[in-house]
Amino acid sequence: MSVSFLSRVAFLVLLVSTGSHAQEPGSPAWTQLQQHPNTWPAQVRLKKDEQLVILRDGQQVGTIGAPDDSMVQLLSVDATTLRVGVGAAQASIAPDDTDLAERLAAASAPPAAPAPAASATNAPPKPALPASPAPPVAATAPADASLPAVSGAPLQADFEAPPGDAYKKAAFHFWSPAYVQPLRGLIILTPGNNGDGRGMTQDPAWQALARKYGLGLIASCLQGGDYQRPELGTGEAFRAARGHFAEQSGHPEVATVPLLLWGISAGGQWDYNYMLWRPDDVMAFVVNKGGYYEDGDPDSHARQTPGLFILGQADEAFRIEAITRIWSAGRSAGALWALAPQPGSGHEFSKTGPLARVFFEAVLKARLPDPGALSPDATDGAALKPMQENPGWLGNLTTHEVHDDSTDAEMDHTAAWLPDETTAQAWKVFVSGG
Repeated sequence: MSVSFLSRVAFLVLLVSTGSHAQEPGSPAWTQLQQHPNTWPAQVRLKKDEQLVILRDGQQVGTIGAPDDSMVQLLSVDATTLRVGVGAAQASIAPDDTDLAERLAAASAPPAAPAPAASATNAPPKPALPASPAPPVAATAPADASLPAVSGAPLQADFEAPPGDAYKKAAFHFWSPAYVQPLRGLIILTPGNNGDGRGMTQDPAWQALARKYGLGLIASCLQGGDYQRPELGTGEAFRAARGHFAEQSGHPEVATVPLLLWGISAGGQWDYNYMLWRPDDVMAFVVNKGGYYEDGDPDSHARQTPGLFILGQADEAFRIEAITRIWSAGRSAGALWALAPQPGSGHEFSKTGPLARVFFEAVLKARLPDPGALSPDATDGAALKPMQENPGWLGNLTTHEVHDDSTDAEMDHTAAWLPDETTAQAWKVFVSGG
């Protein structure tokens, strides 16, 4: 059976499974769609949560959730449905479940004099940052008044460092909403072994978390040699990228704000090693099923940096041993670290991202300084709030029960440390196979 035949079958199955999303003729979005076939935008914004299916060689290999208010690519248009995607993930949805009607109406409207400033809702995405900062435009209030205000389409830029003695390639992509106020942090997304993860900045789930807390995203392509050891070269390449993005974005604080480190497999190894190298840069980190780590003893700063160590219980033994060893050593010294064994799972990552985002959100709530602590022209971030072992929550790795650690006479250093009850409950579901 050919791959192309499988692709058509899988595509038809997906359309059938999402057939309830078909738009009835006569709806506003459907009418706009038919009247303006030459003004379809490159992207649309979702008005509800959607589930996108990842196909590889014609077969479904996973899904990702695209949350309400996230941007997705508009891939194609059928009579009553839109084909949208993020990277390799796609779905068929109704036009009225997006802001397509508003975008088409804006595109077809006669020009006004003078034209108003573009809003974050209807402005087309910029492929790259301008060489010099654009003139200021009026801020657009987000739909949710609690979200940071933005002044235009998302900012994007690229940077590649020259090859080094310990690596062949170190390239980075930056994405951020065009915030009116300074950024409060960066989420760093690092792919698996020798992978190119720069497209990870387009993941709607990471974008949604960034928008909620005034953060940006940086994703990397790290390859060759000892790239997983930041202290040998890729760390300085990453710092150079931050400086470049700070200049290009007009947000100088990008070079100094704290980091949330997320990586898969070898990317998790880079995260942990970076945290050991520069713990004061890091707000929290995730080790995600990698197998080779630095043996250096974490200092007090590293132990006070919240960390999540995810392992697959059906993964190869050397990875399980490596992750368990470094978590156990740190936790026995009081490190604010959680171990999350995933039952029945090998070296795959479909459910690890949601747990990491819950973990990161708890840390963001606890550690970010108040928004007013940073002046509009700040070039350096206000100090993070410290986190303590108590209060926190503990997860029993045998029974999977969780409890508030404030009632314990002595801290249990054989249990996973978790920053709040929400994370504890998410951890319990994850390690129980949910």
